[in-house]
Amino acid sequence: METGNETLDSEDGKEDETTDNLVEGVIQDVSTEGVEETVGEVLFKCRQLITMIRKSTMLTAFVNATRAEINQAKTNKITRNLSLDVRNRWNSICYLLETLMMFGDILNALFRAKTTYDITTRKREKLTTCAQ
Repeated sequence: METGNETLDSEDGKEDETTDNLVEGVIQDVSTEGVEETVGEVLFKCRQLITMIRKSTMLTAFVNATRAEINQAKTNKITRNLSLDVRNRWNSICYLLETLMMFGDILNALFRAKTTYDITTRKREKLTTCAQ
């Protein structure tokens, strides 16, 4: 057997030609330019959002009330709290992102209710910048 375009002898003595299509459709020139900056910006916004929620009693109350409502309806209850990553712990960024994914419905409800919920204009603007 050979790689690339190869010929194989079949049982009846005829040669069958096969084509190596392992690289067909695969993007080989992937530019990672700007990826680190984009990931850094996303993590910054996630940290900023969590910090803002944890510092505000109104936002924390909203998140906890919404979590309680969702936990009553679901069998998979959200038991985690929103917490920041610790930069010298290797898995804490993954834990932060997993937690944000679990809180996805709650955060969506927060962003939908930000105009009607009783928070300051400054916090409302900060929530808007976190969502962009």
